[in-house]
Amino acid sequence: MKHREGFIDFSKEKNSNAVMRYYEPELVRLQRTGVAVIDSNDKILEMAEKPKEPKSNWVIPPFYIFKKECLKDIKVGIESGCKTDAPGGFIELFIQRKK
Repeated sequence: MKHREGFIDFSKEKNSNAVMRYYEPELVRLQRTGVAVIDSNDKILEMAEKPKEPKSNWVIPPFYIFKKECLKDIKVGIESGCKTDAPGGFIELFIQRKK
């Protein structure tokens, strides 16, 4: 419960979409999940699904908070061919379209 509340609070504090993450030291596990490169302001710069050579140790499980105004972006993304077979496809979409 505490982690969920912290996640929601983080999204409110940043006034932004939010993506949960955790540090994973094992290469084999990184190669089986979504991995992100994150800057010092907690912004996702890159996202890769199941990378052979991960660029970071930040795993992105499928726990996201999207602001209401982003719903139209999700619809447009799906219509324009956004990868929908893995939830990380939406994160890649937002990285391309949002600051």
